[in-house]
Amino acid sequence: MLRAHGAPFPAVVDAEGRLRYSDSSADVLGGILEGGAMMAETENVARQREWPGTVVVGILLAGSGVLHLLVDAALPGSRAVGAGYPPYLLLAAAVEGACVLGLFLRKRWCIVAYGSFFPFHQLAVLTASTWNPLSLGIRLGALVAMIGSRRHLD
Repeated sequence: MLRAHGAPFPAVVDAEGRLRYSDSSADVLGGILEGGAMMAETENVARQREWPGTVVVGILLAGSGVLHLLVDAALPGSRAVGAGYPPYLLLAAAVEGACVLGLFLRKRWCIVAYGSFFPFHQLAVLTASTWNPLSLGIRLGALVAMIGSRRHLD
């Protein structure tokens, strides 16, 4: 069985030369996987499409940190800290959002950016007297998850 090249959907040519269509990629691949050479290649493609748990946890934790910053920026209490504090929170949300996007795209630079910004942000909220353990826990958990997912990043 040969795979029909140029077909916009899974199709194979059976032993009689008829073109057969399939909704199942396993059905299509079953006809062309001979000798195991293609099997390793298709397993690598499938593995690249999977979302490792550490990447998912990092995205969820860092994303919740971004939401936390946006909510804090909108609260009236952040304006009481100082006129520059809400814009700083929005800038911090943009930086963390870019890191979440980098992790979503599986880019290694997101670890460096998030790791560099993490201590600066903790010092800024500590100085503004708005630090809380939840803020530290969310961001530290996201950083640990990002570091743990580094082998899955480009």
